[in-house]
Amino acid sequence: MSLNFSDPISFWKKEVLNTDIGLSLRQLRQQRGLTQEELADRCELTKGFISQVERNLASPSIATLIDMLEC
Repeated sequence: MSLNFSDPISFWKKEVLNTDIGLSLRQLRQQRGLTQEELADRCELTKGFISQVERNLASPSIATLIDMLEC
């Protein structure tokens, strides 16, 4: 799939807003072979918060999201 950045609003609506952040984070965590508890410990978050984010019940700040991706 080719991404078109010439129209940033359309890109944002199509690619970013339609992204399931929780599902993406869960898949990434599982690919890394981490449990929610292990990820929480690495990121200094709670297992409950990780669970809520993965189920789209909570939204992490951008800084926390970056931490979760880098842990």
